[in-house]
Amino acid sequence: LAIKAANIHLDSEDAKLFLDEYFLRIVIMTTNMSPSKIGIADKNQVEELLSFAVNILLRTLPKDPKFLCVLSRIFDPLIPFYHGLKIGYTYANGLPMVRVNIARKFAELKGFEMLLGVFSSSTFKWTTIDVFLHIFKILALQEIQFLITDKRVAEELLLLTMKHLLALPDELVKKESTENISVLVRTIGALFSSLPNRGQPPRNMDAFYTFWFENTMKFMNSSSLVFKLFSWEQLNEIIHEAKMTRPLAYSYVVEGAGTDFVNGEYQLYSRTGDDSIYKKPSPPNQPQIPLLTLFRCTMRSKEKWWFISQADVEKPGTDKDIDYYLYRSTTEDDREPAFRGWTRITQGINLIGAHPPPSVKRKVLEFPKDVTKEMFLDSKLLSWAAEKDLLAHIYGSSIHREIVSRSNKFLLFLAEYDALRVEDIRLIWKSAMNNNQENDIVDEIFSQIVSLTICLHEALFAELIALALDALKDEGNYTKIGAFVEKFASNNYKYLHNALLSTAAPSLLSLIWEIYKHPSFESLKGCNVVQDILSVCFNQKGKSNMVYQRMQDCVDTLARLTINESTSEPPSSPVAVANEEQVAARMIQILTFFTSKQMLDNDLIAKLVEGDFPRIIESEIKRFVHASRMKISLNQLDDKLFASMLANRLKILRRFYTTNKNISMPYELVEDLWSLLSQSHIESEEFFTFLKNNFIPNTVDTNMQESICSSADSLKIFKSIICSPTIDWAQCGDAAFDCFHTYFNDLEASFSSFPAGTELPPQIGLESLWKIALNIPTPASTKASIDLLLQAYDILAFNIPNASSNMLNIIFDHLKGILLQPSIHERQVLVSRCISILHSAIMKSKYSTNVPAHAMRGCMSRIIISVFYRKVSNYYNPTTQSDMIKIEKGTDGMVKMEVHPYQTFAALKEKLCTQIGINLNPSSVCFTVENINKRVLNESTRLFELGFKDGGEVSVSYSIQFNQKPFDDDNSFYSTNNDDKNVHVGKMISSDVSYMDCLLNLCECFRGGDMTRQIWDLCMLIPTQPQWAQLVIETANATLSENVNPWLSMIANWPIARTTYFLQIIDSYLQPAPEMLTANTNSFEENFPNDFRTLFLRSGGFSVVLQVLISTPTDECLVSATALGVSLHIIHYVLEVSNKAGFEDDSANINDENYMIVEESSSVLCQIEQQSAAVIEKLLFVARNAAANEESGVVQNALVVINNLIKSPEVASQLTTNPQSKMLLAKVLRSGSKKV
Repeated sequence: LAIKAANIHLDSEDAKLFLDEYFLRIVIMTTNMSPSKIGIADKNQVEELLSFAVNILLRTLPKDPKFLCVLSRIFDPLIPFYHGLKIGYTYANGLPMVRVNIARKFAELKGFEMLLGVFSSSTFKWTTIDVFLHIFKILALQEIQFLITDKRVAEELLLLTMKHLLALPDELVKKESTENISVLVRTIGALFSSLPNRGQPPRNMDAFYTFWFENTMKFMNSSSLVFKLFSWEQLNEIIHEAKMTRPLAYSYVVEGAGTDFVNGEYQLYSRTGDDSIYKKPSPPNQPQIPLLTLFRCTMRSKEKWWFISQADVEKPGTDKDIDYYLYRSTTEDDREPAFRGWTRITQGINLIGAHPPPSVKRKVLEFPKDVTKEMFLDSKLLSWAAEKDLLAHIYGSSIHREIVSRSNKFLLFLAEYDALRVEDIRLIWKSAMNNNQENDIVDEIFSQIVSLTICLHEALFAELIALALDALKDEGNYTKIGAFVEKFASNNYKYLHNALLSTAAPSLLSLIWEIYKHPSFESLKGCNVVQDILSVCFNQKGKSNMVYQRMQDCVDTLARLTINESTSEPPSSPVAVANEEQVAARMIQILTFFTSKQMLDNDLIAKLVEGDFPRIIESEIKRFVHASRMKISLNQLDDKLFASMLANRLKILRRFYTTNKNISMPYELVEDLWSLLSQSHIESEEFFTFLKNNFIPNTVDTNMQESICSSADSLKIFKSIICSPTIDWAQCGDAAFDCFHTYFNDLEASFSSFPAGTELPPQIGLESLWKIALNIPTPASTKASIDLLLQAYDILAFNIPNASSNMLNIIFDHLKGILLQPSIHERQVLVSRCISILHSAIMKSKYSTNVPAHAMRGCMSRIIISVFYRKVSNYYNPTTQSDMIKIEKGTDGMVKMEVHPYQTFAALKEKLCTQIGINLNPSSVCFTVENINKRVLNESTRLFELGFKDGGEVSVSYSIQFNQKPFDDDNSFYSTNNDDKNVHVGKMISSDVSYMDCLLNLCECFRGGDMTRQIWDLCMLIPTQPQWAQLVIETANATLSENVNPWLSMIANWPIARTTYFLQIIDSYLQPAPEMLTANTNSFEENFPNDFRTLFLRSGGFSVVLQVLISTPTDECLVSATALGVSLHIIHYVLEVSNKAGFEDDSANINDENYMIVEESSSVLCQIEQQSAAVIEKLLFVARNAAANEESGVVQNALVVINNLIKSPEVASQLTTNPQSKMLLAKVLRSGSKKV
């Protein structure tokens, strides 16, 4: 009502004041309402208000344009009343036709003509861009244009708006958003192209194009960076418009395709809507060449891609076409086929075109009648850009990274139209090479230049590379040029592949090569990228000649350095020498690159051999080694660096000969290198690494290796160099042994390559192998060499009688010789190696219950373990395609087993099968011990190797596998067709008294420490010496006289090691292990232990054992501790038997044997009590140490003996007053063993 009243009284002052204050506010408030939220009456009132508002505007605007903002609001299509409103997740529709109806009224009442007068008034002042946007959006409606009788009104409004926009001062422009300015420009352009009676584009667009150029330049010259950047965004829109409006080509020329018949001219065949098809007919005289098409296809994803194809006759444009090349266009460039960027590889489409992909150029253009090329925007843009020198705006004094980034499309546009000049390329390059230029700008320019190469013609590309090469002459530019070259790797080497299609590609390769061969190359941040780029370059057509030329450059440089070194003239300065070494190192790195990238084909290798390449590399190695030795002596060169640099040079030789199997490394070359490098440990290690790596995997059998030397030369190298008697293996390392190992195994395996009767390993090389096993200092090679030595004798045993015996003779000759030397401790390493060989040989010997270890014969050191078992079955799951394990229900359980740590896993299997009731041959039962490395588990594995401890728990899974071959048959140390057949190595040692004497004497010599433990453990692993075992029985049968105790000469009068060994034999006869009494051992008769005990006591053995207990020193020696433990075990046993006999004395069935035992029991106690002080002291010491070591059996023996002695008041007094008693109790109670 207020607006209606104001319309009626418009000329009154009150109405004018009201409208000035409330007109816009009322229109905004009413149009912000959503039609879905108000009633029909309210809607009608809003429409009526808008109608009155139009009336007011028509009356006021000609005089005062201040209410243009109200008109803008009325024409705004996005206000809620027209557009609708989103409330929560729902959308309330608006009434867009109300806006159209109001616009109709405005047009019918000559509103637009009136606006023309407003815009052309000299008093017109700029409001906001929104006003023009909303007016032109409504003016763009065809029905509105139809209502305007004067058809020039719309054009005049556009021209006036463009004029006002160009004249707008910066302070007003800065108040507008660049997005709104861009939208207004696009809207003006769209209106211009749709104006009636002006003809078809490009005729009616000149005024707009001129405005667009001038407006863009205005912003380009602005002092605001935001507007400068906006100007380049505008220029990119102009470029896009130019491409979208330029004349289509009638024909295209395809060039440079790897599939040759694809190249040629493709002429327009048909055009349906936006899709065009161009065809290249088959030549008349070449019917085998198919009819080819160049066409755009709309994919399922709605993207439009260009194809060069042999179209299917019935269904062209389908997957039945034979496609050669593809361009994946975007919405911006799908109108025409692209100049560059075609591919022959894409996922999901089978493209059969050969590399390289082509370029596609526009040839014949299509022009409508009376239209010339100069009328189109693209031509006008080129002229304007040249006139305004736009490149100076990019690369001038006000250069900015963001401006450079936004100018990419402009440069590509110029390049596509061949509008870039040599001077332009120089300007761009000069800007990048400016020393004061910021790094981020330089990086952006380099990225821009490389992306530009995709469109540069040959002359410009050649000029660009020439500029880079010229700049590289200045050392200060090296890093910059390196960064430039790196850019060719972007977009998955897209720009590099394109550049390599150019005739200037050799110059690009020269640039990359200059970067790569520079001594400072490794300092480049992207050196790996540049190397990859070089690899791509050398994998193009004609790579052989390119690689040869570069390799020859390196070889010539190395040859020159060698000549300089050999001249008598001294170097000009230390700096010159350092520079020469830097150059040599770089040449070596480059040659390493060439020989490691599979770039050497047969022809190239033939050229290099003809040029004496290997000998030149050998000369360089000699030069480098001689020069480096002097530096090392002066502490000017680090050993590790020297080794690395020497290895790089040797690696080139190896890789050179590895590449082609048609050439072999000559023996003379290897011999010369050995003569040079055999003088120091470092050099020889690298030489052996080189030799070892000369073996490469066999192409037929990957488990085999082939030498890059001939078979005869490989054998000669092994015999004359690797097995040379001059090699001091004590100074060698792992590399030397690895080399020996490789040649040894591979020569032995390649016997078919040699004439019959040729001596091969292990017939040769055995002497050197002994030297290695006994002397090499590194732990890994020590173990591996011992394994190889045993493997060699395992092989020799097939043809040589008594091979195992020969091996033992060699070992014990060494050990016996050491015993004769005065400084035996200096040969500790040799002793340790010999013992290790014996230990490994025994451990590898096949298990047999007929040859139990010496330590296993008695009951000492046995442990009790809990074995949790379950039965499993294996099956294949076809769903997961994997082997599965299934636990069978009701098969799990637990048994306690008493075992000895020296028992084998095979013995444990037998015992476990018996206890859980598996009535099968143990070889048919496969046991898996959980949490145990399967590599160390076989039939001969001893339980101590598996970490079994007293009271421990073990989980075992087993399965039945019939007809299974025992898995360690091939791992046994056996001969199968000679005198050593089925002879256990340990049994062979034990059968020779001199061998056992030697081992026990060594124990005495190395009394205490790890060496003693190593020897003693070996003695415990070897079966009992049979002659000594028989001697114990004979001594027990001897008669005790008053003057001579037969046991003294056997036990008490010998060194402690021999005494202990005999005590163990006695203990095993008194208390044999259960396994010794089983039927399959035939070791003892059933009553033998009792009979032996009687003989032992009658012959005075007990008193001697007691004397050993008292006299054995309480040192830290393992053998002494064992002697004390065994003595105590025997004493405990005798006392226990005596007590049992005394208890049975009251029975009715007393016999002579018990009377004799009771009588001897009193004698035993009497002997102990007579020396009670010494016995108690020793018992306390033994028990305390055993408790600390958690040896529960020894603790029990000591406490039982003390329990027997404590009945005597005198002994009890000694115990309570001895301070060691308290220490013993503390040790026992604090022990980690529950049993202790």
